[in-house]
Amino acid sequence: MPTQKVVSLGVHPRRSRTGFRFRYVVLAGFLCWGAYVYFYVQVPILRTQAAEQKTLGLQISQADHQVTVLNRHIDALHTYKYIASIAEQKYHLIAPGEVLFTTSSSAGS
Repeated sequence: MPTQKVVSLGVHPRRSRTGFRFRYVVLAGFLCWGAYVYFYVQVPILRTQAAEQKTLGLQISQADHQVTVLNRHIDALHTYKYIASIAEQKYHLIAPGEVLFTTSSSAGS
């Protein structure tokens, strides 16, 4: 004789709706916590980082300007005329064949 299997239809006693409501309360609490963390923790951090980024961008642009000025100075150092003018101004040197003289603009003389 074949054995018969008894199939259960999964009829359970009716669950109370408190578990269903509890799930929504937990979800609402989690969303409120997330909103609090975003608005009172993350937003101030983001604002300070944006201000810091702005100041760092300004410092980078100033450094780039200084690099271009120094590159121009380096290029000028490779010319004979610029080296001669620095030697004349700082060290009072003259080229061969030049005569060094100074004028004084004193009011008494």
